[in-house]
Amino acid sequence: TFSKKFWLLSILFLTLVMWFLYWFYQSQVSQAQKNEFHQYQRYLADTIDGLVEEKQRTTQALALAFSAPIDFRRILAMKETSPALIHSELKSFTDKLTEFTEYKNIWIQVIDRNGVSLGRSWTTTHGDNLVSVRKDIADVLKNPRMVNSFSVGKFALTFKSIVPIYDEDSRFLGVLDVISQVNSIDKALSKASRVRSVVLVDKSYQKQLTKVDKDRFIDGYYVANAFAKKQDMDLISHFGADKIFAAKGFQLIDNTLVTVTPLRNIFGQKIAVWVSLKPVEEFKFISVKNLYHNYIMIAVGVVIFIFLLLWLIYFRQKSDFERRFFYQVFDESTEVICVVDQKNVIQANRQFFDLFESINTIEEFHANYDCVCELFVEEEGYLSQYVNGVHWYDYLMSNRTEDMFAKVETKGQLRTFKVKASSIGSGFGSDYVSILMTDITEEIHYKEELEHLIIHDELTGVYNRHYFNEALADEIKRAHRYGTPMSVVMFDIDHFKNVNDDFGHDIGDRVLQNLAHEVQHQLRDTDKLCRVGGEEFCILMPETHIEGAVHIAERLSHTISNLSLTDIPRQVTISIGVTELNRWDNEMSIYKRVDIALYKAKNDGRNRIEVLND
Repeated sequence: TFSKKFWLLSILFLTLVMWFLYWFYQSQVSQAQKNEFHQYQRYLADTIDGLVEEKQRTTQALALAFSAPIDFRRILAMKETSPALIHSELKSFTDKLTEFTEYKNIWIQVIDRNGVSLGRSWTTTHGDNLVSVRKDIADVLKNPRMVNSFSVGKFALTFKSIVPIYDEDSRFLGVLDVISQVNSIDKALSKASRVRSVVLVDKSYQKQLTKVDKDRFIDGYYVANAFAKKQDMDLISHFGADKIFAAKGFQLIDNTLVTVTPLRNIFGQKIAVWVSLKPVEEFKFISVKNLYHNYIMIAVGVVIFIFLLLWLIYFRQKSDFERRFFYQVFDESTEVICVVDQKNVIQANRQFFDLFESINTIEEFHANYDCVCELFVEEEGYLSQYVNGVHWYDYLMSNRTEDMFAKVETKGQLRTFKVKASSIGSGFGSDYVSILMTDITEEIHYKEELEHLIIHDELTGVYNRHYFNEALADEIKRAHRYGTPMSVVMFDIDHFKNVNDDFGHDIGDRVLQNLAHEVQHQLRDTDKLCRVGGEEFCILMPETHIEGAVHIAERLSHTISNLSLTDIPRQVTISIGVTELNRWDNEMSIYKRVDIALYKAKNDGRNRIEVLND
């Protein structure tokens, strides 16, 4: 009778477990699908951002290049220039772009400093004031600078690059407005991600869009991309364009994944959204398939475990074997494992005791330490006895999902561990925690070395070109933001090729190392020395006017010319270019100017300093 009841209850219990596993599997499948949709949404947002950035760089490059073939200063100064001639010149140039280059559908507009359009490449219309229509134009006229942004005009949502133009006396004349369409981004996104797109312009611009096809509005929102499919526009209309425009992330509509990415103008205002659509059946759901296989394995494992448990009930003698097996695995683990309550260490494996010189038991540990937290070296960002005023035990238990790290000084060596905690229930009413500590000292060391190599030149030890590009952009932004000066010094070694040819590349490398070391020794802590080419170096000098930079350059030139190099019987000299950041500079312009200064110094005889600051 006992046997029958036991097995009936066992079958019932097994059925309940299998039902729970099936419910758990269904919930995990749903979560896995949501996770894959989230990952796809993030990927799509990153892809759109990348395409927009590429469009920004291309349009900005065109805006800068356009100033060469057409005398926009003459146009803006209105010196004997008729509107018809302005339109003719602009249209002729854009027609040539369309015919001979890959840049299609580029529009050019010249606007004077009062906001009046003097001429457009796509229409003969001129003389209208754009200040009230184009807030980006109004902002640039108020604070002249180069701007890239999305904007809504009368014709469409377009990507615009606005470049200020000055006369020979540096007086502000007006701006050049280069306009490109979003259709190229649409095509590139479709090619890269195989998705369909609908670009919706905020319905607040409906009255402003007077030169567009009236059939391309959905509930007041204008569809900006020409390749939008009718089925997608119908889906948005059926669901509600207002809800789509206000949505964040993704929506599942009629078995279609709809992701919404906002497009903002220079003021950070959302003026349009990029709606991407992809049928759910096109997703492979690899994680769901993996989850299915894991579920089968877990289900089989649970069944086996239950049957083993039942057998253990009948054969208690196997419990000793299982206990020994557990302790063997526990002791042979490569990680440090210990079981603790809020203060004491209850159990620990062999790796735990390997942290000490002469402690081999729990009793010996407690004779020398009151708490396992005494092993932790106090350092910000790492576990210590108290973290943010919270006892380490409570902090660890409250943040078990986060990665925790601790530094432990063991046997004269400082080691870094990744710490994980798991609760262990007790039938006697006590709570215990299993602490798993994985040694990641070598990983941290390798990471630090890798981070050092990424931004430092391997030969000379100074910063490299990659670091220079990022630091230059950051310093320019900081100088513009706070109105502080900044100078750049560029120098290279005169006739360095002859050094390599006459004495060999090993001696040339030694010259570079000695020179970099000597220059670094002469600079301030705030200055940044970077190797940007073979024998070319740049120095970023924050909060330094041109006079201070020239003074340092003169000192460097004198020091290098008197540098003692036993391997080379001839004198080593350097040519130097110096410039200072101005209010209109970006990374390209200031680098080009200091490069021109350097080459002027070289062309004028070398071993000299040339200053270029306009």
